[in-house]
Amino acid sequence: MERCTDRLKLVKKYGEEKLAEVVEVYRAASGYFLQKELIGWPDFEVKFASIKGSDVFSSTPSAWADLRQRVTEHNLRVISTHYNRVTLPRLGTLIDLPPQETEDAICKLVIDKEIWARVDRIDGIVTFKRKKNSTEVMHDMKTGVDHVLSQITSACHLIHKEYMINGIKQR
Repeated sequence: MERCTDRLKLVKKYGEEKLAEVVEVYRAASGYFLQKELIGWPDFEVKFASIKGSDVFSSTPSAWADLRQRVTEHNLRVISTHYNRVTLPRLGTLIDLPPQETEDAICKLVIDKEIWARVDRIDGIVTFKRKKNSTEVMHDMKTGVDHVLSQITSACHLIHKEYMINGIKQR
């Protein structure tokens, strides 16, 4: 019975704080993470500044910094699916971080095995795709050749069909 009373107090408290509006803001913020698109931190920060003062973010001092980190990680995952190679300064521009912090964020994701990447510090290039070994290259070539041969066979069949339909004699 006491638990029920506590729940009612909690619901009443959140009802007074316009819980529905807060939930909609959180839902909108989390929706950004469900898309395979880059999240611009400055725009995100301005759009959702209202939740910065909420209970979640005011009770934990590092919560806003953690959210910033999650946005960066999301952006790096998206970039790793769309880019094979990118320069570190350009990558920093895309995720709104200086190059050193960008490199640190990449290293963290690589260590956690969330993405695969190599950072060439001398040239300042980040590579997101693994080099293929000889077996994988040969398999890809074989698959390509098989595809071309099936296309040729299909074209020959269609040409022969046209000859048959039009009654044209083959030489």
